[in-house]
Amino acid sequence: EKLASIFALRFGTMGVAKGGFLESAYKVIMRRNSVYVGFVLTGALVGEKLVSGGFDALWERNNKGKLYSHLEPKWTAQLAAQED
Repeated sequence: EKLASIFALRFGTMGVAKGGFLESAYKVIMRRNSVYVGFVLTGALVGEKLVSGGFDALWERNNKGKLYSHLEPKWTAQLAAQED
């Protein structure tokens, strides 16, 4: 019995047996296929936005001062000063 308890704690089966988080997640999300598919698609879209935004921020930080969006205000200011 002690070994079974350790196994349940180690591999997370205790929550299923006692109606914990996994069982409630099953009842809410995975009981109907349409809800499950919607959950997976929504998770994929949100995850893609988070990963994309994170990598864009990392790229901007590593290339600060080298990108066109960073240099354009300097160029427009220089052109305006030359025209005056």
